[in-house]
Amino acid sequence: MNIMTFNNNIIKTLIDDYADSLCGMLNRIYDDIDDAMDTCQDAFIKVIDKFNVIDKNKIKPYLFQVAFNLALNKKRDKKNRDLLIKENISDVVYNPDQNEINQTILLKTELEKLSEKQNEAIVLKFYGGLKAKEIAKIMDISEGSVKTHLSRGLQNLKNNILNRKGAL
Repeated sequence: MNIMTFNNNIIKTLIDDYADSLCGMLNRIYDDIDDAMDTCQDAFIKVIDKFNVIDKNKIKPYLFQVAFNLALNKKRDKKNRDLLIKENISDVVYNPDQNEINQTILLKTELEKLSEKQNEAIVLKFYGGLKAKEIAKIMDISEGSVKTHLSRGLQNLKNNILNRKGAL
């Protein structure tokens, strides 16, 4: 379907319903609002392009799956090009605003230490606002496996953060 001839009301409804949560999830994946917005836009374009073949009752999981796959591909490409620089959070002086930044950095750092499946499940659940059934479809695993990855991932995240804070 040509985007130029697509019903503007449908586009507006899709964006109004899903843009905030989708961009929020993508921003957690990238930690860069510009990359998140670009991927969000790309995902909407792909969904609009395929609108005639998508089950209308499954627009949200399809949109999130497209966005998640685009984000993973872009992150992998970026990792292949760039050297990753780790932030040393133990040298930062405490203040309330900085403490919030430190907590975000700590959470992101510890999320990256989880298995890929645990990380994906947690990001989709808590930053994407998706249900276990939707996550299962996106990750192409059973709903029970999603719940297992969430449970173990959250436990590992909790243990890692507590161990790290105890070491500081």
